[in-house]
Amino acid sequence: MPRNQPQPLPPAQLQSLLVHWVMVAGGQRMPRKEDFRVSSLEAWRDNVAIVSPEAQGQPRIYLFNKVGAALDARFGRAMTLKTLGDLDSARRIPLREFLAGARMECAPCVARVTAPVTNVTWCDLVLPLYDGTMPGGRLIFASYPEGETVGDSRRAAEPQSSCEAGENYASL
Repeated sequence: MPRNQPQPLPPAQLQSLLVHWVMVAGGQRMPRKEDFRVSSLEAWRDNVAIVSPEAQGQPRIYLFNKVGAALDARFGRAMTLKTLGDLDSARRIPLREFLAGARMECAPCVARVTAPVTNVTWCDLVLPLYDGTMPGGRLIFASYPEGETVGDSRRAAEPQSSCEAGENYASL
């Protein structure tokens, strides 16, 4: 999305998750992993995944832990204990860039992407956590369908991301 165009607000579920993240951060740039309990994600559990950016010492692998059931449709497959390498390239490449952008920005990032095959538009939110060694050492990924369908599946490789535009939603 061009830099001069405002990003639309994410769905209410993602806004409430972002507010929760800000509250847990308690004035810090981001919450510590220890302060952000998985049990506090109950309201969003079906649409959230905990992501480890490194797996077995390999950076940018992105291991998906505790993946909510609704995300199977977003990813086109079950992703619990899977990595980005388990996704088809139409999903893997934009998602890798999106997750890396959130880590680099050390701030929440929002993107809209149309899933291949289903043509459902999803709104994604990534929230970085400080894991004790590095900012963004753990990520919370959440996604909700926007309820609209798009007739052109080629848009799947062209996500509209706040991080690509150098913006973030930390001020929401």
